[in-house]
Amino acid sequence: MIFEYVKKYFYVDFNMNLCPKDGNILYDKNNIGRGILSLCEEKYKEGPNKIPLKDKKFKINQLISDISRLKNKYEYDEFEYDFLIYMYLSKIIKTYYLVNDLWIPKDKKLIKSLKNQDIKLYKLVSNVKNDNKYEKILKVTEYAFGSL
Repeated sequence: MIFEYVKKYFYVDFNMNLCPKDGNILYDKNNIGRGILSLCEEKYKEGPNKIPLKDKKFKINQLISDISRLKNKYEYDEFEYDFLIYMYLSKIIKTYYLVNDLWIPKDKKLIKSLKNQDIKLYKLVSNVKNDNKYEKILKVTEYAFGSL
């Protein structure tokens, strides 16, 4: 009940990764705000809603299928190809968080969070540059989703 109240009136959306430590209480006469923040922190620590394995696999297969369209680099303008590679790289990272039942960081914090979460994946992602981007992004997907 109180959690729904918090979501409705304070616009707390845990799918958008609100972190309880970001909340500031400006005025709290009866410690209600502190209680709400404590409840939010508990809900945050529970993690996002778990997704069934078949849905995770479907999402991964769909992403790999999308990436496979980039196999022939010469079908695209150079700028368009690079744009798509990096867009899919972002999707890979977000899907990695999703399939591992972790909160997906905001775009601004995506790379820094990945570095703290999985240093090997971070290094593979940061290596997707210069030549052979397609082969490198395949290595990223293999490492990120190879166990599923």
